Amino acid sequence: MIRNATSRFIRRARHQALHLLHRAIAISIPALLLFGIANLPASAWADPPKTTTPPTKAITTAEAQAERLAAFLNTSLYQQLILSQWQRQSMTLCGKPSQPGLLRHAGLSLHEEISFRDGKPFEGVWADRYRGQACGRERQFNFLFTARQGKLVVRHMLPGRTLAPPRLQLDAMNATLPRLMARHPACTSFVPLNSELERTPGNVDAPWSEIWTFEACGRLAAVRMTFTPDGKGGTFFQVE
Repeated sequence: MIRNATSRFIRRARHQALHLLHRAIAISIPALLLFGIANLPASAWADPPKTTTPPTKAITTAEAQAERLAAFLNTSLYQQLILSQWQRQSMTLCGKPSQPGLLRHAGLSLHEEISFRDGKPFEGVWADRYRGQACGRERQFNFLFTARQGKLVVRHMLPGRTLAPPRLQLDAMNATLPRLMARHPACTSFVPLNSELERTPGNVDAPWSEIWTFEACGRLAAVRMTFTPDGKGGTFFQVE
């Protein structure tokens, strides 16, 4: 069993933001628009505004950050970015870009205080989750956004309904891959496909378990992940 030091702020912020953004944010995706935004240039986001106005003071509470982000989620720029990232991840998993149809917002979690400039995140880290169609069925894709000096980097997290925050996912994945390699010695590539809750936690400090599924050289491979919060801001995990 391995311990991951997830901070209390991260866990508290995640639950406050999820509560605040419980409402769904629906995005219609015409086929032409889906393909038209695949090559959205980084400069559309990354170029800092031509102004000397300093960024506003960092928001200090999780709820205030979530409110500010909720407004930003509804901008066309952010929606186009989500759509392009959905297409890229579906290309990785399905071998071709998928039309997600109606994307449903599945949750938001904050992982670092966020400051804004001209309505855009200037500094901060958050994760955003959406559900839609990919590979012929409904899937959930999860994206990690990092804003640094007005430039945004998007990373794809583990697909599916995992409750593990980004740092815990990374630590658990590093422990999972050696187990998969031992089970499938002829395979050297493992692509994360999905994660599903097996046992739901009763509260923020309760243990839970998930099933993580991988593509292993043309075959499916699954592991059970058990997560146990230690009550001090960290989480133990076990790979089975």
